[in-house]
Parts: sequence; structure tokens; C-alpha cells
Amino acid sequence: MSSKKLAQHKDRSPEQTKTALIDAAGFLFAKKGYDGTSVKDIADKANVNISLVSYHFGGKEGLYRACLEPFVEEKMKFFERDILRPTSKEDFRFRLRLFIEEVIKSDLDQPEMGCILHRDSDLEDPIVMDIFKKTIAKLFNQFIGFIKSAQDAGFIRNDIKAENICMIFMGGINHTIRKDALRKKLYGISIRDEKHRKEFIDTAIEMLFHGLEPVERNNK
Repeated sequence: MSSKKLAQHKDRSPEQTKTALIDAAGFLFAKKGYDGTSVKDIADKANVNISLVSYHFGGKEGLYRACLEPFVEEKMKFFERDILRPTSKEDFRFRLRLFIEEVIKSDLDQPEMGCILHRDSDLEDPIVMDIFKKTIAKLFNQFIGFIKSAQDAGFIRNDIKAENICMIFMGGINHTIRKDALRKKLYGISIRDEKHRKEFIDTAIEMLFHGLEPVERNNK
């Protein structure tokens, strides 16, 4: 350990060291992906000895989990609190709006987590896939359950698989978030703009309920 790192390590509590490692790992995983980030990269970014990654987290995999799990736990609490079995069609629309707003807010507030999820979801690394199954898949399954409950109650059509609805719905939201910077450059609009964000959410909900059929046909 260099004298500089040794001095800084002594000044930090174990919790401060863990936080520094998680912050450094989140930045690098978002920038370079799981496979492209080494333990040395993380230790250097956090300005700590490389051995502390294993000491606090058991290695890169444990640190990766430590980055994702608090994010997922926060979203699970949101689901358990707000995305409940709908009691009416209007209640379903209200809770669906809350869900979309939370997804967008999460990406805007924690862009590194969003980047990690979007980037690493395409990897075939068995470690990453295991972590995603135990974390992100839980959130997706919660959303599927929410859609199925609305189908069972007759609030939306039930002749389409809930899994497909969720894939299309979430795919559209995630793509909109991922390409926000490009859309800003090309068209001058951004999901960060409150007016545009509301318009986007209104459109997403209307398309889920009514598709692209003309309004007069839907009203018959």
C-alpha cells in the first residue's frame, strides 16, 4: 500500500471505505461494464488497497451485488407499498402512472444504476445472469403480477400474455430513457422536461388501454 493510500485508509472508517468502494465500482461498472472492470480499477478509483475489495465484499462479484441490491430493495419497497392489486380501472391507471414515474425517476436520479442495468442485461456472463435473476428479475415479476391482477379483474384485456405486455411496455420505457440524450440533440425534447415526461406517460397509458385504434372506435 502506498504511503498516500495508507494515510487515507487510516483516516477512513470501515463504513467509509465500503462506501468509497461502492461509489467507485458503480461508476466503473456503468462506464466499462462488469467484464471490463477489474478489481484493481475499482481499488485505484476508490484510492484504497486492492485487498480491501476482498476483505469487505469477497471480491468483484460481491461488490457488484452490493451496488445493485440496495437499488433493487428500494424498488421492491416501492412495489410493496404502492403497486398493489388494483381495486378499479381508475386505480389501475393511477398505480400504473406511479410505476412509470418511479422507473423514470430512478434512472434520472441514479443514472449509473440505470446504465449498469441496461448495459449488463445483454451479457451472457453466468455470474451477472445469476445476480440479475436474484435482483432485477424480481422487479419484473412483480410488474407481471400487477398486470395479471388487472387482467383477472377485467380492467384490461386478458387474451394477451401479461409477460408480453410487460416486455413491450418496459422495453418502450427503457428505450426512451436510454436514448434521451440523442432525442434531445435531434429533436430538442427530453424526458427530463416535466411537460414532455407527462405527455409520454399519458401516451404510454393510453396505448396500453386502447392501442392505436381510432378514438371513435374505442368509444363504441
